[in-house]
Parts: sequence; C-alpha cells; structure tokens
Amino acid sequence: MEYEELEMAGAKSLKQRAVINHYAEGIEVIIPARKSQLVNFILVLWMLGWAYGEVAILGKLTNIDDNYPDAILVFWICGWTLGGLFAVLMWLWNTKGREIIRISDSELRHSRDYVLFSRSRSYVTALVSNLRLNPLTMTNLELNGGMEFWGLAGGMIAFDYQQRIQKFGLGLDEAEALDIIKVILSRFENLDKNARPS
Repeated sequence: MEYEELEMAGAKSLKQRAVINHYAEGIEVIIPARKSQLVNFILVLWMLGWAYGEVAILGKLTNIDDNYPDAILVFWICGWTLGGLFAVLMWLWNTKGREIIRISDSELRHSRDYVLFSRSRSYVTALVSNLRLNPLTMTNLELNGGMEFWGLAGGMIAFDYQQRIQKFGLGLDEAEALDIIKVILSRFENLDKNARPS
C-alpha cells in the first residue's frame, strides 16, 4: 500500500512512544517495542552460552568415528539451534522491534518489524469491526501472556475480522491504547460498526 504523506507536521506522538502519522490515504501507527535492559542482558548471556554449546556439539558431530552420528546429538542440536534462533529473534524485537499498523479505506495492514525481517497480515477494511480495548485478563495471561511478552502475539487493541478476534498494540498501557483507538475511529468511524462486547 502506497502512502503519500499529507503532512509530517500532523504526526501525533502519544506519550513519546507510539506515533500516529496522517496520510492522504489513511493512518499509520508505529508502536516501538517496550525495551527492557534486563531482558536484553539475560538474552545476551543466554546467546553466549548457546553459541558455546552450538560450536561444541557441531565439533563432536563432525569428529565422529562411526558412519552415523548419534541420533540423540542430532536431535539435540536441532532443538538447540531453534532455541538460539528464537533468542536472536527476541533480542532483535527487544532492541529495535516495532509494530506498524497502516489503515486505508481498502486495507488494514498489521506488521511486526524485527529489524532483519517483518511479519505482516492484511485485512479488508470493510470487514473490520468493533475496534476496542483488549485489557489483559487472567485468561489472556494464561493462554497468550508468554507469546505477548516475547513479541509474537497479542496486544491491547482488538478488532473483529471474519468471526475471529485479531489483536495488536504489544506493550501498550490502557491509556495509550485508548488514545490510539480514538484517533483511528475519528478517521474511520466504520471500524466501530456492529460493535459487540469483548
């Protein structure tokens, strides 16, 4: 979706975290990941240990005298490698990650940018309804809290789309989320149609 900038001076900053840009075609909301130095420190330590384990096991696998490597070692290195890639992904999210929501009359596009790559989903704006606050409840924390903490799912803002609930706004507090909802609904009132309770 091409966004021709209407006026950069019209960008609205919410608590110096989320930024809303108004364009001729619609709105763009940029929500930087909530950064935690403690999480970054733990991830860096973990990745150092991970790299040591990766090199050690790969060295063992390449120096095996038998024709076939030990199946347990192969299974272990596969899991270990996936765990390391997950840690790198989380470090990227915690360091420079951001959510980008672009809304026009035709499309709502939600992206999570992890610096090296991004994941995006598009929704037909006409099928989006009931844009609302999605406060965390005990059920949310039990089912999705872990994924939300790591930047993979969830958020404080929800909407209905084809009989499913979609969410964005990771790490926002309720006041920030409500401000973003108000700005979006002031431009796209139709996103509030057919509202039903959360």
